[in-house]
Amino acid sequence: MDMGVTIDMSLPEETPSTQPLLDNRSLAGIVYVLYLLALGTAFTALIGFAIAYFARPQAEPMTETHFTFQIRTVLIGLGYVVVGALLTLVWVGYLVLAWWYLWSLIRSVKGLLALNRRQPIQNPRSWMFG
Repeated sequence: MDMGVTIDMSLPEETPSTQPLLDNRSLAGIVYVLYLLALGTAFTALIGFAIAYFARPQAEPMTETHFTFQIRTVLIGLGYVVVGALLTLVWVGYLVLAWWYLWSLIRSVKGLLALNRRQPIQNPRSWMFG
């Protein structure tokens, strides 16, 4: 008996989604966490730097300020570390390294809090705390 009912058992075709897995705001948050972890192990800062560097060109204006701030945090921080390491020969380098540690911590926490409030970094090119 043919009742005229057919059942389609084929799988639906998958269409590639243009939505990224993580939005730029989430990526910026991950970078701040990587920077905080980098205060114990510098390797995570390199990962965070790469994420910020490659995500910045496609970012909307608010997260672009965070990515710029994050990139500068690593570059300026690297300068502090090099100068501090060289100056440890005359002991003042330990003060420079302590300043770098505190400076990095404050920049990362301040940036993470601003990101959580969906606020841009007011001065992302600042040498201090934005």
